[in-house]
Amino acid sequence: MQLGLGNASIKYVSQYLANREEAKIAKTFWSCLFAYIFLGLLGSVVVASSAHVLVEKFFKIPDELKIISVSALRLSSVGFLISIIRFWGRQILYR
Repeated sequence: MQLGLGNASIKYVSQYLANREEAKIAKTFWSCLFAYIFLGLLGSVVVASSAHVLVEKFFKIPDELKIISVSALRLSSVGFLISIIRFWGRQILYR
C-alpha cells in the first residue's frame, strides 16, 4: 500500500540529516510510523467489523462455509495491520 509517506519521510530525513536537525528526524520518523499504524488499524477494524456482512451479502459462499469465512476475514484483518507496518519498515529502513 503505497501512500507516499515513505518517500516523503526519506526526503525529509535526508534533508534533516544534512542540516543536523536530529529532533526533526525523530518527529518525521514517529509521525510516519503512527500514520501507518493508524491506517492499518482503521483498515483492520473496517474489515473485521464488516466481515459478516461481506460474507452474507457480497461474496457467494455456501452456507456451511460462512462461519469459517467470517473467521478467515477477521484473521486476515490482523494480517493487514501487520503487512502495513512491515511495508512501512521496508520503505524507511531498507532504502
